[in-house]
Amino acid sequence: MNRKLIYITTYRAIFFVLLILMPTALIAQLDWSYNYSDSDNVMSLGISELSIDQITIEGFAFPIGGVLGVFYLDDNNEYVCAGSSIWDYQSNVIPIWGQIEGGLSEGGEFSLFAFVNGVTYSTESLVLDGDNIFSPYGHLNIESINFSYYSTSEDIVGCMDASACNYDFYATVEANDTCTYPALDYINCDGSCESDYDNDGICDINEILGCTDLNAYNYNITATENYGCLYPGCIDENALNFNSEANTPDNSCEYPVFELDWAYDNTDQDATIAISTITGLETNNFTDLVVGAFYTNSFLGDSIYTGFSCASSYSADPSFASMTVYADEVYTTDKDGFEFQEELTYIVLYNGQEYFATASYMESFDAGWGTFELISDNVFTSYSLYIIEELNVVGPVLFGCIDPLYVEYNVLANLDNGTCSILAEYGCMDPVASNFSSEANMEDGSCLYPGCTDSSYLEYWNYNPVTSAISSPEIVPNLDDGTCLTLVLEGCTNPSSYNFNASSNVDNDSCIAVIEGCTDETMFNYNEVANTDYDGALCIPFIYGCTDYSAYNYYPFANTDDGSCYFIPGCTTIDALNYNNLADFDDGSCIEIISGCTIETMFNYNSEANTDDGSCIPFIYGCTDA
Repeated sequence: MNRKLIYITTYRAIFFVLLILMPTALIAQLDWSYNYSDSDNVMSLGISELSIDQITIEGFAFPIGGVLGVFYLDDNNEYVCAGSSIWDYQSNVIPIWGQIEGGLSEGGEFSLFAFVNGVTYSTESLVLDGDNIFSPYGHLNIESINFSYYSTSEDIVGCMDASACNYDFYATVEANDTCTYPALDYINCDGSCESDYDNDGICDINEILGCTDLNAYNYNITATENYGCLYPGCIDENALNFNSEANTPDNSCEYPVFELDWAYDNTDQDATIAISTITGLETNNFTDLVVGAFYTNSFLGDSIYTGFSCASSYSADPSFASMTVYADEVYTTDKDGFEFQEELTYIVLYNGQEYFATASYMESFDAGWGTFELISDNVFTSYSLYIIEELNVVGPVLFGCIDPLYVEYNVLANLDNGTCSILAEYGCMDPVASNFSSEANMEDGSCLYPGCTDSSYLEYWNYNPVTSAISSPEIVPNLDDGTCLTLVLEGCTNPSSYNFNASSNVDNDSCIAVIEGCTDETMFNYNEVANTDYDGALCIPFIYGCTDYSAYNYYPFANTDDGSCYFIPGCTTIDALNYNNLADFDDGSCIEIISGCTIETMFNYNSEANTDDGSCIPFIYGCTDA
């Protein structure tokens, strides 16, 4: 690739002159918004780790949180954003979105701008490993770039935290106390999942693995991802009820019925077994029952069981019984008796029911004349003597797998019918568990479920961030993995409620509806059911006065009548000159009675008198000098 140095060197004075000479549109506030969904193609502009320190603003390190953007000039000579990226001081890629028509197209030139805290910076110097020309699906690397001042936005108050939901890209005055954030780390601002691999509306962190098939044994009603369905059934192809759709053995396999054949052949080799006592039945009278020694119809070297046959004759009296047990005839191909060292199986027939029994043998002993040799092992040896001290009846004959090392093991079975086929592998069989073993076919209770194990934390529960509700987890964690992060804070989570608690994350149905009205008992319009008066803004004080519109002293602003209304003002003093017996309010107009001569032509006229008292003296003219 051709390397081209795009290096713009200017003196400050020249740079400002150029800004002055630029068209007004070019130095106006840049619009950093763009809609990549309208693009037809894309190009990438990369910043490698080696170039991180070469990304600067006026020679200083580019601040984390600042924005790098790619712009092009449209037909109106205005800059249009074609892609941007927030700087995080790491290797980065800036997408450049192109359009065949009406946008940045192949061969179009682009420029880089930066935006930090309301200030826009333009490219002062730039080193690319190619031309700053748009090439669909191409890639360029920025080796170094320095930005210088371009323009400043007006003061805009807003949230300047880029991680906040209401982050204001153009804000220049920090008001981060107004910032809002998602309720949970894995939720976007709009309530959608930050990570939802299968786009099913359930956040990946809340996905519950489990079987979603209603027909499966382990159907999980709360599961969101189908996994590990178990279909119990017989998986032994040799069984009568083999189920090709089953994947989990359930001990339900059915095999041909193994009957006990009581017929026996008297062969040339035999052994004698004497029985002293029998226990486990309601009787111990040997004449009430029959005891048989049984061998398997298949040879010891064979792997297929074909049932059991009797190889003994029986004779008894009430307190004692004996059997002659026969060996297999070696000169015939069919098995008709016990092989050497073959295990002895005792069956007791009583009242039409066959019972399985176990024997306790007498050991060889010293008889005085020598050792009395007895066989005490439960295997056949011809020409030998066995003495059973106690024959214990265990229970009715029940065929099945009697080896506990196999999945098919039946704890109740006492006669093996060859159904042991799958070796037991113990472990955790729940696919949801962290220690799930795909090899296990027998559950051992060891399953581990990592998660938050403390119910006082939000992560323990199934949480619905839309309704702020929690519900019990379908799978309760039993292994704490350190994910308990958010304490459950119950309260009212409805912002429109009177008692809304912004700190609460779980609604406890305590929300109280806002009832507007005056809550001050000393006010005229006090409302006892109100809970919101906006710091008294809805309260009206008592204003006392006359509230009777027809009264002389009606007070239009009064809301509480104080009994002061009057209708006829006047003098209410009885001994006043102008006393009015109809007046109901003294208006201060009372005139005091001043008695005297009120006739001006009289000798003793009193100008202050207002009530003539008949004391007037006429003028009598004459000489008054005595």
